[in-house]
Amino acid sequence: MLEKIRRISHWLLPRVCVGCGFDSYELTLDLCVDCKVNLPWLPSGCYQCGLQLHKPSESIICNKCQDSPPPFNRLCALFSYKPPLTKLIASFKFGRQLYPGALFSKLLAEAVTEDWYANKSLPQVIIPVPLHMSRQRQRGYNQAAEISRQLAAELNIELDIDACLRVKNTKAQARLNKNKRTRNLEAAFIANTKPSYKHVALIDDVVTTGSTIRAVSKALVSAGVEQIDVWCVCRA
Repeated sequence: MLEKIRRISHWLLPRVCVGCGFDSYELTLDLCVDCKVNLPWLPSGCYQCGLQLHKPSESIICNKCQDSPPPFNRLCALFSYKPPLTKLIASFKFGRQLYPGALFSKLLAEAVTEDWYANKSLPQVIIPVPLHMSRQRQRGYNQAAEISRQLAAELNIELDIDACLRVKNTKAQARLNKNKRTRNLEAAFIANTKPSYKHVALIDDVVTTGSTIRAVSKALVSAGVEQIDVWCVCRA
């Protein structure tokens, strides 16, 4: 009976691979095996910032992070910010297409349980990087929150979308260089976390210079959070 229901459900809402358009009853993700393998998976990088280590002499933490540690403790990313992820992220972030968000949540949950946190304690709570209310109204949703909702359900972790608020409506980060991005985000976030939050997972779609997650992390640390792990779909 259950199998019959699944077949009817698939007939009504078939799974289609976002990479090649292949439609199959056997798909458990909106991604076929071949397309999944060929995605630009990010090789192991610096434990703290996630960037690839280029020097064999470097430890698991790059020289830059050793000299100037970020306010977060760890960064885990699935992919390099390359095609076809650039197109998927754009359609999800700006095109009002939510299906990539569900796929990203599933892939992040897989990585957390099977790789990143094998035999390690998970964070207490998932916190999405917030959007300013005016930008969220314009876009219709916060893409980080969309990823976080399903991810929290998959991992059975508490979700708190109000733990950090964006109180300054800044210019779009993508149009600024690294130094201007940092200045642009000064006093942009305030934390509203529970006192019990000591270990949190901060969720974003793409981390580029890291200016946004640094600013959010500083706000969380000032509120008493002791460990911040960043989970993102892409590291640019």
